Amino acid sequence: MSLLNLPEKLLANNFFWLENKPKLIIITGESGVGKTTACQILIHRARQQGCPAGGLVSPPVYRSGKKVAIDLTDISTGETRRLASKRELPAFGWEFDPAAIAWGNQVLDELPVYPLLILDELGPLEFQKWAGFTAGLRLLDEQRHRTACVVIRTVCLPVAVERWPWAQVVRDLDNASVEEQP
Repeated sequence: MSLLNLPEKLLANNFFWLENKPKLIIITGESGVGKTTACQILIHRARQQGCPAGGLVSPPVYRSGKKVAIDLTDISTGETRRLASKRELPAFGWEFDPAAIAWGNQVLDELPVYPLLILDELGPLEFQKWAGFTAGLRLLDEQRHRTACVVIRTVCLPVAVERWPWAQVVRDLDNASVEEQP
């Protein structure tokens, strides 16, 4: 089983409808393992079963097989903005667009309550610098959505689990297991 089977596993177990208690699923893993794709499949499959979803996904943009940018898409409207572009020489890394981040925070601030919230992704910007999608941190803290699924950078997982001890973490990406935290 791969991470891409996670949406079917959650939906097959009626994960979204069994309890009224809000749930938080943290998906983590290294770059390129399929976290964003799993979120996109989850959104599609949930909608097929009558479960509306809202939030943000950040699909990669490839050119000639290389990741060159990251887009940001509002799940409820499909509107997309360029979130980040890969910098080349002299300074390698990612250059984030502050306007896209501000737009993403506005989308999250104005988001109605959905049975399924997707937030792809939170990382060092949010947890270490209190920048990036801070509205996403607040949404998860508030537990307004029946089920929230958030992608967390592996390096930030300990801080996320400490912040949200009720979360269920997808730890074993090879088996796509969902485990409750102790």
